[in-house]
Order: sequence, then structure tokens, then C-alpha cells
Amino acid sequence: MKESESKSQQLVKVIGKFVKNTIIGQESAMFKVLYFKDKTLLQGLKELVMLQFQLNALETYLNTCYDGLVTEDDPYIKEQFGAMQKIMDHSPVCLINFVAVSCVNVYVALNRSTFDVSSYTEYIESVATECDKNIEIITVANADKVNHKCEGSKKAPALDPGQKMFTFNHSINI
Repeated sequence: MKESESKSQQLVKVIGKFVKNTIIGQESAMFKVLYFKDKTLLQGLKELVMLQFQLNALETYLNTCYDGLVTEDDPYIKEQFGAMQKIMDHSPVCLINFVAVSCVNVYVALNRSTFDVSSYTEYIESVATECDKNIEIITVANADKVNHKCEGSKKAPALDPGQKMFTFNHSINI
């Protein structure tokens, strides 16, 4: 991190990296599923309807992340959110909410029609390019939202059995 960057700028960069890795991970998985099922389905990755599937997967992933924050047994989640907390002393709930909003906003902003489905490598590179275009805009525009004194618990509270931290209500008009 640059010395001249504010703590909020540093934090949104770390969150942006997490968001990008999350989206690339999900897109990678979907490419592989479609590739091995029927390569002719890969063109569907460029369609807006795919956003619905990815938002459903994102909801599941973010709930899994929250569970990892509660149990502290997921090394990747513990490392990533620990790095975020080290920059600014926010609660896990505050951070995962900012991550969730950022993920959804970036996903919705992606221009899927630009995705190159000719190969796995090209696909991931085109997704990364689209992520880069949108992450900075979205996270920087919301940097003021992380610039507060967080009063929440430094430990993620457990939820009731069967309860989810996130439930996305979304519909895509095509």
C-alpha cells in the first residue's frame, strides 16, 4: 500500500481484490461446468440471464464466508477479513456487508457481452478486465461508507440454525 493512501482507500483496494477474486472464482467454476457438460453452452456465459445464476451462487458463497467468520475455521476467509480488519478496525459484519454490496454492484455492472468464451484463459482474462473496469468505480465511489468508527463486535455473531446472513431478492429483466 502507498504511504499517501488513506486507510479507507487501502481498505477499498483490499475489498476490491477480494471481490475480483470472488467473481473470477465463480465465473471460472461456471465455465468449467458448461465446458465439460456441452461446449456449445459456453456462449450462454455472455448472456445477461447468466447473472441470475451467478447472483444465486454469490448468495451461497457469501453465506459460507459469514459462517467462516463465525467459526473462524476457514483459513482463506480468516486471512482476507483479518487483513481488512488490520487496515481499519471494522467488525466482520460491517466488512462482509460492504463486500456483499460491492460484489453485487460489480456483478450487475459487468458487460457480459465482452466476455471471450473461445478458451478458459481468454474467458478469465476478459472477466478480469471487466472486473477491473468496474471495481475501482464502485469501491472508490463507496469509500466514504467504510470511513467510520465501527461499534460492532469484533467477532461475527452466530446465527440461528438455518438462518442466512444474506438472502438476495433479485430478478433480471431481459
